[in-house]
Amino acid sequence: MLTVFVDACDGAQDLQAVLQQLPSHEPVVWLDSARPHPVTGRWSLLGFDPWLSLCAQDETVTLTTSAATRCWREAPLNVLRQVLRRYRWQGAATAASRAVGLLGYLSYDANQWIERVPSPPAAGPQPPQMLWWAMRSVVLVDHLEQRTWLISVADP
Repeated sequence: MLTVFVDACDGAQDLQAVLQQLPSHEPVVWLDSARPHPVTGRWSLLGFDPWLSLCAQDETVTLTTSAATRCWREAPLNVLRQVLRRYRWQGAATAASRAVGLLGYLSYDANQWIERVPSPPAAGPQPPQMLWWAMRSVVLVDHLEQRTWLISVADP
């Protein structure tokens, strides 16, 4: 169970100003809505200070929390399911529930986990096929309502 602290304020926070105040060596996920549209351009968020990271390169998975780092070989999508199940949002849908969870990506090369096709020849170092973070701090902006939420997740 996650403990989440939420502080709402009026006005749409300038996420670029927040980003400039963060340490440059820490992972940051910025999902910014560039569209001024009430449905498809409504939300932006900036997540930082991860308490969990999940990385997969080929079939090697690395799970890092503040308590430990664990590496093992397992199907990465199965591990992702387990992590999502363990840290699932337990309340009613709210603005905060939009920002609590994993932020990251599945690369195009993750298709190797689903389809058994030959791998293309590597051209230098390859990025992970999967990389997700659970952020301790998130700034969530609702452009339609002109509101901002500061969300903090207590490290479980």
